Amino acid sequence: MLLKFMEENPKAGMASPMLIRPDLSLDPCCKRAPSIRWELIKAIMLDLLFPKSHLFRREIDHYLSRSVPATVDEVAGTYMLIRRAALDQVGLMDEDFFLYFEDQDLCKRFRDQG
Repeated sequence: MLLKFMEENPKAGMASPMLIRPDLSLDPCCKRAPSIRWELIKAIMLDLLFPKSHLFRREIDHYLSRSVPATVDEVAGTYMLIRRAALDQVGLMDEDFFLYFEDQDLCKRFRDQG
C-alpha cells in the first residue's frame, strides 16, 4: 500500500504508515515540527490540561483520517519509506545524534528541500 502511494506520488520524498497498537489505537508517530510555541505549551502544561485538544498537542496523527494520506512535518523513525533520489539529495541520518532526534533532523532536512 505504501509502495503504491510512492509510485502514484512521485513528488513525495518520504512516506510513513500510521502505526496501530495492538488495542487498535493510533501510536503518536506523526508530529508537528518543534517550535517555540510547542515548547511554551509544554512548559505551561496545556498539553496535559487539554489532552484531546488538537491545538495543544504536538502529535497530529490522532486527528488524521485513517484512509486519506496527509502531509505532516515529522514521522517517527520507526518506519520511513524514503525515495532514493530524495535521500541522495538530503543525505543520511546524522551520526552525530547518539540517540533520538536523528529522525526529526532528517524530516527537517526533507521539509527544507521541499
